[in-house]
Amino acid sequence: MTARPDPDGSFFVSEVITLPAAVTEVAVRPASIGDAGIGFERLRPTATNVEVTAGGRALVVPDGPITSEVTLHWASPTKQLQLRYRLSQVNVASAHAKPGRALAAFGSLLGRMPADLPVTVVVTGKTVLSLTCPQLPLATMTCGAGKAPQFRTLQPIPFDRSRVLVQYDRPVRR
Repeated sequence: MTARPDPDGSFFVSEVITLPAAVTEVAVRPASIGDAGIGFERLRPTATNVEVTAGGRALVVPDGPITSEVTLHWASPTKQLQLRYRLSQVNVASAHAKPGRALAAFGSLLGRMPADLPVTVVVTGKTVLSLTCPQLPLATMTCGAGKAPQFRTLQPIPFDRSRVLVQYDRPVRR
């Protein structure tokens, strides 16, 4: 999963997934972030401009924003999926920080995946400051490394614990 912050607070996200077994359907929904920290409980993550390909074929995705689970079906079984979308309603202002500093929480748009499916997260942008994995044990919660313009998880993390927190300064629109 690769994500990049936009000045409006949303993130452009791209996911490339190789599943352990071929499938003919997948559920998509924004990851739950209500327990990510103060302020996140009032947000309603929303995916827009969603594009999904399965085995190299574009799927029909419902028009409009995706805020809850939607199941997509196709005919030929495949292990390969690609998703592209804009994710909004996932950030809050960082408490006691300079103006424009924010904290975002998000995970894969996919639902009902194998708990141990390995996920690598990359966050790009000149204003990204840190990447952490709050669902991992305390000793490994600081799961990201790098420096602007690219932070990434140090190693793949299990799908069922792959929600991340990203601290960043909102980029300036030019």
